[in-house]
Amino acid sequence: MYRRYFDYTAFEGLREMKAMIEAEVQRRELADHLKLGPGGIREIEFMVQLQQLIRGGREPELRHRGLLPALAALQAQGHLEALRAEALRAAYLQLRRTENRLQMQAEAQVHSLPEGGFDRYRLARGLGYANYAELSAALDQQRAMVRAEFEQVFESGRRAAPSGERHALLVDYWRQIDRDARAEMLMQAGVPQPEQAHARLQEFARSSARAQLSARGSARLDRLLPALLDAIAQRADCAALLDRVLRLLHAVLRRSSYLALLDEQPAARQRLIDTMCASTWMAERVAQHPLLLDDLLDTRSQGAPESVDAIDAECERALQAVDGQDPEAVLLALNELRQSVAFRIARATLFGHQAAAQSARQLAWLAHVIVQRLLQFASREIRAQHGELSGGGLAVLAYGSFGAAELGFNSDLDLVFLYQPGERGESDGVRTLDAQRYCSRIVQKLLSLLSLQTTAGRLYEADLRLRPDGSKGMLVSTLQSFLDYQHERAWVWEQQALVRARFVAGEVEMGQRFDAARRQVLQRPREQTEVFREVAAMRTRMRAAHDRSREPLFDLKQGEGGLVDLEFLLQALVLTHAAQVPALIEARETAELIARCGEAELLSAEQTEQALAAHGVLLARGLACTLDGRARIVQVDASIEQARCVIRALWQALGLPSPDAESAVSCD
Repeated sequence: MYRRYFDYTAFEGLREMKAMIEAEVQRRELADHLKLGPGGIREIEFMVQLQQLIRGGREPELRHRGLLPALAALQAQGHLEALRAEALRAAYLQLRRTENRLQMQAEAQVHSLPEGGFDRYRLARGLGYANYAELSAALDQQRAMVRAEFEQVFESGRRAAPSGERHALLVDYWRQIDRDARAEMLMQAGVPQPEQAHARLQEFARSSARAQLSARGSARLDRLLPALLDAIAQRADCAALLDRVLRLLHAVLRRSSYLALLDEQPAARQRLIDTMCASTWMAERVAQHPLLLDDLLDTRSQGAPESVDAIDAECERALQAVDGQDPEAVLLALNELRQSVAFRIARATLFGHQAAAQSARQLAWLAHVIVQRLLQFASREIRAQHGELSGGGLAVLAYGSFGAAELGFNSDLDLVFLYQPGERGESDGVRTLDAQRYCSRIVQKLLSLLSLQTTAGRLYEADLRLRPDGSKGMLVSTLQSFLDYQHERAWVWEQQALVRARFVAGEVEMGQRFDAARRQVLQRPREQTEVFREVAAMRTRMRAAHDRSREPLFDLKQGEGGLVDLEFLLQALVLTHAAQVPALIEARETAELIARCGEAELLSAEQTEQALAAHGVLLARGLACTLDGRARIVQVDASIEQARCVIRALWQALGLPSPDAESAVSCD
């Protein structure tokens, strides 16, 4: 009964059922019927059960059989304000008490108020009223409130339908789309580029998906499409927006619940238009995963997550709703969670004016939670097959932008895996495995789950090239071999990468031991000139291989004066000063590293302020490019040039050899 997405087809079904009941009430003159009459018990039940049918698939907390527990759950989940919930509860109890007293008095299954004066008086006195007039007034007040709430719930979408001359013209145009609709009709309605729009709409109208719609689905589409066209016509980039909306409609035509959602919910329809107009990335995500329409509707979820714990709690709720032993169900739930949370972060970035750094941090929190959950699932599966690795354990380390909590919307995850052999060096199951193979199996399972394609997409691509010895190295390493490698064979750039590394999942004790090993490596005394020379040389090689800048376009990440230049500069400072300033080691995020360098007076107050501003500008532009579906290559404007200038000036001021000898520094 409960579908796993918001099911707005219930609106139409319950609306039709209520219409039949009302016709019967009028035919049989049942206005005083406590259950079926206006504002009666059935209307309260319909309002509560409607929300249960719509949302119960996504929110198991709503799946109560009794009305009062369901009403309380709707309030607890934020679907009903406390005052409205209490008013409906009070009305329901009053109507039920009156019904029960009436049936006790009549010793029969009756629901209509009595007509005789004495019976009315007995009923009123039995319910604690002085006379029937007082009871009638109280019931009238309660039923009027219930009726108003019912009308608000069931008719708000109908009342908010678009109107006016343009909408009437668009309705007329769509009615004639299969016969003699013309581009001139769109022009008359004020639709920009009418010829192009007409061609796209005709193509959509001839699609096989539309031809296969049921009569009810066709009626929904006929109401919905003119309303969407009306909203699209008011936007500047009408042609691109129309293409995006039609791609979405193609994707949902066979899913009547989504057509019903957009038909019934004008607010969700408006948010859809706003979203598709603002972001190519979000438009593509909605078309690929229509389940995200639920997030456009659910105003409770418009905000981005406030903490990693909030995401973890949401993840727990999602996993409780599925079979935790079924990998397909678990993966689907996690993919839907990832799509939903990332979508809400994108909305907060675009419409909530949230700082780019906060959005990047939230995306990293999301990846953190998912990796933790998948590691638990993979470990449980291997443990069931091969037993426990007593005294041993696995640690998952995040490197790169994941470690620095600066993920983008399409970022992959830089991962490194360490393990502890344990007391016996092998598992204790019937099919024993040595510690290295045991932990490798867990990692292989984790990586497979991360990249497996589901109907809701796949989670993340994993990049393992930062492990010891790179692609030639072992998939998992012992902590001691990792430490030996860092001391004996690691390149300077590998120790730079360690600056952003952090423990994200696995045995907590292993994480603590890794932190100690990381601190030990980063605090080794180093000769500054040699470190600066190696950092600059590596940056030159990276730029030659990856910089996509070309006049007048600039690569925000790899270009001269870009994000990687700033990261390399900060990592060079950590490698050369961590022994004297241990506080540098605790920072992974770029902004925090800049602040720590300022506190240690490695950067002046002015340099610190300028570096933070430059980082904020470049990070924000990078996220904006992703949301607009573009590569992170932009036209150089005044703010970009200023940010580049600050970063180039810092390289020069700190004595780092310039990775580009021809770069000119002028911050005037």
